Amino acid sequence: MSSLRQAEAPLRQYIQQHALPEIYEALLCGLFVMCPEDPLTFLEKKIREIIANGLGSISWDAFVDESQRPKLKMVTESYLEYLFGPDEGQLLSPELFDKAYTFYSNNLQKMCFEAWLRYRFLRKTCRAEYQRKMQRAEHHFCTRKLKTILHSWNNWVHFRKRQHTLAAMKIQKAFNEALLKRILKAWHVDAQDSKKTREYFERLERGELEDGTDLSSSPNSQEGQDGVSLLPQKAVLRIFSFVDLIDLARCSQVCRSWKMITQTSSLWSSIDFTAARHKINDKIVVNLLQKCRPYVIRLNLRGCSVLRWASFKSISLEHYVKGNFCMDGVRWRTLPVIYDKKADMSYW
Repeated sequence: MSSLRQAEAPLRQYIQQHALPEIYEALLCGLFVMCPEDPLTFLEKKIREIIANGLGSISWDAFVDESQRPKLKMVTESYLEYLFGPDEGQLLSPELFDKAYTFYSNNLQKMCFEAWLRYRFLRKTCRAEYQRKMQRAEHHFCTRKLKTILHSWNNWVHFRKRQHTLAAMKIQKAFNEALLKRILKAWHVDAQDSKKTREYFERLERGELEDGTDLSSSPNSQEGQDGVSLLPQKAVLRIFSFVDLIDLARCSQVCRSWKMITQTSSLWSSIDFTAARHKINDKIVVNLLQKCRPYVIRLNLRGCSVLRWASFKSISLEHYVKGNFCMDGVRWRTLPVIYDKKADMSYW
């Protein structure tokens, strides 16, 4: 055993590098605990496992079964360390201990001095930081005080502006009310005149005035100064009775007196859509029947093949129609709706 402790350094390094103490410890523990019948075969098998698995997972109980593993090691590490540990000749001398102590003392003094320097620098930094904070606090106090004064002054200025604005609004309101009163008075006078004129024409359109009433007696008699308007009412109606539907619409746009003439009920008792059969549509027929419903007695739809369901449905809803229909050229599949509502009418 002493030969191992006195071995050369390369040999000792080789033994420690290849973990020979750990291998010996594992093999010995396995032999002592397992007690195999053939120890050599057991050792050969375990050495092959070490070669295959490597030294990473080896421990003192690696070759002991789980059920037989003891809680304490069979061989202590102190004895193996004694075999492969350092020799007494390699221990440090008193001179080396003195050097180590001196080196440690110097390092300790240096560390204390550096700590004291850091402490002094920290104190100096703290005082400078305190001075900066005090200056910032003083500046903040002055700023807040100035902002408070400016805020109060700003509120007073806004209050004065609001007072001026309210005064201006009240003055403007009084001015607007006075102006509106003057405008309403003038408008009232014009509205009364306009109302009288509108009532006259509405009565004339409703047929409340007699047919013999002279057009020159209307409020706007100055508009009807043409030759046709100056004729008697019966003569004018006789002339307009020979005008077809399209020309009658154009005549209503000449002037107000002509429009009043074209709205006479006797001109709309018989409506002939033949002349305008290529221009009319369902919308025109429906609107025209709704406006002339009190007067229509006879409808002429000859050749009006473009009319569809909406037109004939409107005709079927007009219960006031009491005349005849000319339906030549009309699509007959649309006529049953008229026949259901107007069973007492004849078609020619």
